[in-house]
Amino acid sequence: MILALITMVYGSLLTLAQTDVKRLAACSTVSQISYSVLGVAALTVWSVEGGMFFFLAHIMAKTIFFSTAGILVYVTGTRSINEMGGLASKMPITCILWIMGGMMLSGLPPFANFAAEWIMFTGIFIFGAYGPSIALVVAIMGVTAIGLTIAYTFWSMKRIFFGPLNPNLANDRIKDPPLTMSVPLLLIAVVSIILGLYPKPMMDLLHSVIGGIL
Repeated sequence: MILALITMVYGSLLTLAQTDVKRLAACSTVSQISYSVLGVAALTVWSVEGGMFFFLAHIMAKTIFFSTAGILVYVTGTRSINEMGGLASKMPITCILWIMGGMMLSGLPPFANFAAEWIMFTGIFIFGAYGPSIALVVAIMGVTAIGLTIAYTFWSMKRIFFGPLNPNLANDRIKDPPLTMSVPLLLIAVVSIILGLYPKPMMDLLHSVIGGIL
C-alpha cells in the first residue's frame, strides 16, 4: 500500500511536469494504475472489487484521454502543449471529450471512476480502521492524492483549450476531426456514465469471483 501511494504521487507529479500532450496522457497511467494496486493491497472484499472496477473505469477514461491527445496531434501537427492554446473555439467537440476524460480520471461523478473509487476507498478505510495504524494514514493520503489528478487534467485543459488562440493555429485547417473519430469516444463516455449511475451488475460480476476468494 505504501509503494502504491508513493507511485500515485510520483506519477501525478511526473504528469504535471509534461509539456508533450501524449506524454502527459501516458504518464498519468503510472499514477492511475497505482490506485487499483492500492485497493488490491488492502485485501478487503470491497477494496479488491473496487480496485478491479477502477481498472476497468480507468481503461475507458484513458481511451478517451489518450485518443483525444492523438486527435490534437493529428489536427495541430504538434505534440507540444506550449504551442497550443485557445482551441476550444476551433475544436469544441474535442474540448468536451478532453473535459470528460479529465473528469473520469479525476473520479468525478457521474462517471464509473467515481463509483469505483468510492467502493475501493470504502474497503481501504475498513482495513485502515481495523488493521495497522499506518494503513489508515495511507488511506487518507490516497484520497488526498486525487487532488493531483484533478490538477494535471484540468491544468492541461486550461493550457490547451482556453486562453488566447495561438496565431499559428488560427486557420481553417484547425477544426474537430470527422465524427468517426469522436463518436466512438462519446459512446465510451456514455457507458462510463451508465456504470457510474448503476454499478451493481459490474459489482455482482466481480463479487461472484472475488467474494469467494477473500
